[in-house]
Amino acid sequence: MTVNGHHTAVFIVITITLLSTGAAAMIYEVVLLREFTLLLGSSFYSGSIVLASIMGGLAVGSLVIGKLSDRTRNPFLLLFILEMLIALISLVIVPLTRRLALYDTWLLTDGIIYAFEFINLNPTSWHVLLLYSSCILLLPAVLMGGELPVAINILSKYKTEKIGEVSGYSYFLDTIGGVAGAISAGFIMIPLFGSITTVHIGGILNATGAVSVALFMIFFRNLYTAESAENTESQENHLSHLSALRDLSGKQIRTLFFVVIIMALFLSLFALGYHKAEQLEYTTVGDLYRGQVILERTQSRYQTITVIDHDILGRVLFLDGSVQISESDDEPYSEALVLPAAVTLLNNAHNLDVLIIGGGDLGVLEVLTRFSDDKIGNITLVDLDPEVIEISKKYLGSIHNDSWKDHRYEYVAMDGRKYIEEAIECNKKFDLVILDLPDPNNDILATFYSQEFYNDVYSLLDEDGMMATQATQADWALEADGYVIIANTLQQSKFLIVRMYTQYIPSFGQWGFAIASKRYDPLQISETEIADVLADVETNTYSEKTHFSLFALPPWLLKDMENTHLINTIDKPVIIREY
Repeated sequence: MTVNGHHTAVFIVITITLLSTGAAAMIYEVVLLREFTLLLGSSFYSGSIVLASIMGGLAVGSLVIGKLSDRTRNPFLLLFILEMLIALISLVIVPLTRRLALYDTWLLTDGIIYAFEFINLNPTSWHVLLLYSSCILLLPAVLMGGELPVAINILSKYKTEKIGEVSGYSYFLDTIGGVAGAISAGFIMIPLFGSITTVHIGGILNATGAVSVALFMIFFRNLYTAESAENTESQENHLSHLSALRDLSGKQIRTLFFVVIIMALFLSLFALGYHKAEQLEYTTVGDLYRGQVILERTQSRYQTITVIDHDILGRVLFLDGSVQISESDDEPYSEALVLPAAVTLLNNAHNLDVLIIGGGDLGVLEVLTRFSDDKIGNITLVDLDPEVIEISKKYLGSIHNDSWKDHRYEYVAMDGRKYIEEAIECNKKFDLVILDLPDPNNDILATFYSQEFYNDVYSLLDEDGMMATQATQADWALEADGYVIIANTLQQSKFLIVRMYTQYIPSFGQWGFAIASKRYDPLQISETEIADVLADVETNTYSEKTHFSLFALPPWLLKDMENTHLINTIDKPVIIREY
C-alpha cells in the first residue's frame, strides 16, 4: 500500500464513521425528545432537559475525550471503543427512560429527597425525576461528545498544515449525517417502527462506524506500519520488517476472525432487539398499566395509542400515556360536553351544523346523532390522527354505538387550528363548535386553549353560534388552576356570554367544562323548554333537572376564578405551568 492509498483509507473510514454516528446521534435525540415529552408531559420541559443534558454531555466529552485522544497511542482504538459503547447503550436507553415513569415508587427517590433536606433544600419527586432524566442522558452524550475530536485528531495527523479544513470537513460530515438522521427518525422510522426499534437502528449505525474502524486497524494501519519500516535505511531493520510482513497476513486473519466473532455476537444483540422490540414495547408500556389487559398499542404518525381493558372502568383509551376516555366516563363526560350547549341552541333554532375538533373516541359524535335530522344537520369531525378514529371504531363500540355510520357524519384528518383558519378564509360558518381535546399539558395543545384560538372559533360561528369545550379538572383535591385560566381567557375573548360548569367523571373526579356564546345563555332557558328539546332523545346523566345543577359552582372555585389574572395566549402558554 502506498502512502497516498493509506491516507485515502483513513479519510474513507472517518467519512463512514462520522456520517453514521452523526445520523445516530440525531436519531437518539429525536426519539428521546419524544420519550421525555411523554414522561414529563410537555415538550418545553423535555426539550430543555434533553437539550441541556445532551449539550452538557457533548461539552464534557469533547473536552475530556479530546485530551485523551492526544495521549493515546492508538486513537483508532479509542474511536472504536466509543462507537461500541454508544451502540450498547442504545439497546437499553428507551426502556430505561420508560422505567422513570415509576420513579415515585423507587426507594432511591426518597433517599435523594432526604439527602437534600440536610442542606435545607426541599425537592419534590418531580425534581428528582428531572435529576434522573439528566443522569440517563449524560453518559451517552459524553461518549458522543468524544467522537468528533477523536476523528479530527486522526485526520489532522495526515493534513497537519490544514487543520481548519480537516475540522470543517469533520463537522460537515457529522452535521450532514445528523440532518439525515433527524428527518428519517421523525418522518419515517418512529411512525413505522416505534421508538425502541428506531433507537436500535441508531445503534446499528454506530456499530457500522465501529466495524469500519476495526477493518481499517486490521488491514490498513498495520500494512502501512510495516511498509514504512521496510523503506528505512537500516538493513537490519529492513530484514526484520520484511519478516514481519510475511507474518502479517497470519496475524490479520487471526485478528479478523476475532473481530468478526465479536461483531457477530454484538450485532446479534441488535437482531434480537429488533425481533423482541414489539414485545419490549408492550413490556415497558405494561409497567404503566399493571394488572390490566392491553388490547391494543399502536404507534401512529403523531402519538402512541393504547387501549386497555380495566377491571373497573372498562375499556380505556390512552394517548401518549394519558387517559382520554373510558367506558365508565363516556356518558357523564360526553353528555355534559354536548347537551347543555346543544339543547340551548335547539330551543332557538334547528338543523344545526356542528363542528367537532378532536373527539377521536367518537363519544361526542354519538350524543349528537341521538338527535333527529331536522335538529342536527351536518356533523364535521376534525381530528389530526385517523388511527385514533379507526382504533375507536374497533374497540370502543359501547361508546360510539356505530354513530360513525350516520349519514350526517364527515371526518376530516387535519389539524384543528389549520382547519378553522381555512374555514374562516372560505367564509364557512357553524352553529355549534365542540372542542373535545386532550388536556393542555404541552405547548402544542396549549394553543387550543389560547385567547387567539377562542377568537378564531368566534369568527367561525354563525351570528347566534355557540362553543362548548372541556376545561380540565375542577376538583377540590386536585385543584383547578387550568380551569380558572380557561375561564379568565374566555372572559377576555370576543364571546359575550361565558358559562363555566362541572361534572363528575369517574376517571378524573370533578371535571370542568365551559360554554361561550354569541347570543344565547344556557341559564336563560326553562326546564319545560329543555324537556321539549329532549322529548325524543335518550339521556343517562343529563336532564332538565340536572342542567342547572351543572352550573352551580362551589364557593372555593368561584373565589379562585375571581382571583386569577392569567390569560393563556399563544405567546405565553401559562396554562402549561399551572395545569
